Amino acid sequence: MQRLFNGFTLFLLIVLTSCYDTPRDSSIDCDTSCIASTEPIIYGQTTLYIDIVHGDNIHGDGSREKPYKNISYALNLMENNNTTIDCLYLSGGEYNSQNGETFPITIPHGMDIRTYNDENQSVTLQGSGYSKLQNKSVSIVATGDNNLYNLSLSSNETIGIIVLDKNSILSNITLYDNQVALIAYNDAHVILEESNISHNINGIEIYDNASLKLLNTLIADNDVGVILSDNGIIDQSSNDTSIINNTDCDFFTNGNNDLFLQGINWDQNRSDFNVEEGCSDGNNIVNQGIGTVSYQEISNSETPLFNTENEIYIISPQYGETLYSTTPTIKFDNAQQNRYIMVTLWKDKPIIRDKTIQNPYSIVWYWHTGMDGDEGDGIAYEKGATPINGEINTDSPQVAKPLTRGRAYYIAIWEWDNGGIKIISSSITSFFYIK
Repeated sequence: MQRLFNGFTLFLLIVLTSCYDTPRDSSIDCDTSCIASTEPIIYGQTTLYIDIVHGDNIHGDGSREKPYKNISYALNLMENNNTTIDCLYLSGGEYNSQNGETFPITIPHGMDIRTYNDENQSVTLQGSGYSKLQNKSVSIVATGDNNLYNLSLSSNETIGIIVLDKNSILSNITLYDNQVALIAYNDAHVILEESNISHNINGIEIYDNASLKLLNTLIADNDVGVILSDNGIIDQSSNDTSIINNTDCDFFTNGNNDLFLQGINWDQNRSDFNVEEGCSDGNNIVNQGIGTVSYQEISNSETPLFNTENEIYIISPQYGETLYSTTPTIKFDNAQQNRYIMVTLWKDKPIIRDKTIQNPYSIVWYWHTGMDGDEGDGIAYEKGATPINGEINTDSPQVAKPLTRGRAYYIAIWEWDNGGIKIISSSITSFFYIK
């Protein structure tokens, strides 16, 4: 019984009653067969242990007491014996070709790779090899439904990890010095959490119908942070993630979908820049696709902007509407019919304190009743003006500049009494998208 896979079926020596490192995403069920035990599970086990320092491919059996030395050896053994393993547990050390590791490491469908002993130990994979599966040189190929935990990986300037299909969680992963750190294809849904993607040529590339969810992750100091093509998508529930300080651009898309990136920090500011057309000079978001890219924190109030008793109703653009013109007409219902009205478009949500605008520099367009315009048919965009240094009451208004495609804008309207002293009506803070 020195060989692990001898055709016999034996029962596990312990009763598995709880999950080890349950994935944070509740939509993915915990696999109760993939559990670290305080006692070794041997012969017929669903878990294998690998120790690059103390393991032995010849005399080991894959148990915790007698681990194998190399990941690739264990995977080849599984393939040759047509056996399924749910988890590979790695002990600390550097897994590279000098230590007998063979790349690429192709992870079978449904198998996880985790660490054992000390959760904070350093497990480093360094190296790459030609993958017939993808016709590329790569370190790890995850074929689908694979979860990877607590790994540091460098592919020597080739591809770090390719995820081919299904659901996968990559948690506490560090990817550096790769040509591309992570690629997702087909219908792969990748959750990348508590990870660091830095000092690569391209950080992450998403193709086909793949999707990426980012949680508490840093993507920084690459040439390009994230590239998205085809029908790829960034999950709207992404949060607490920064895509910053990437040399050419932080995010590039030439895909087909509308994208909502509000949970991502861009150079520590989620809204203080525009979507660009070219990926150079560290631009934040570059959109060459056909969809809208929205990246602001869109939060709105159901109460009037100035907390007035009377409300001005915005007719167009409608709340959350997507427009195809960068010079939209503004329509509203002014029930009080007073003479002094101000209409404003903002790149950030208006901040009002003590009936005073706190962020006037966020206003990108305005119109008031001292300017030309037909309120009955709506205010034509060209009748308004672009503020000068946040000033919206200049004697010589600046010609209105078109809005920027690919982002959202806020709209707010208010009016004074006929003496031009007291604000008596205002709208809620609404928003719309420009596509």
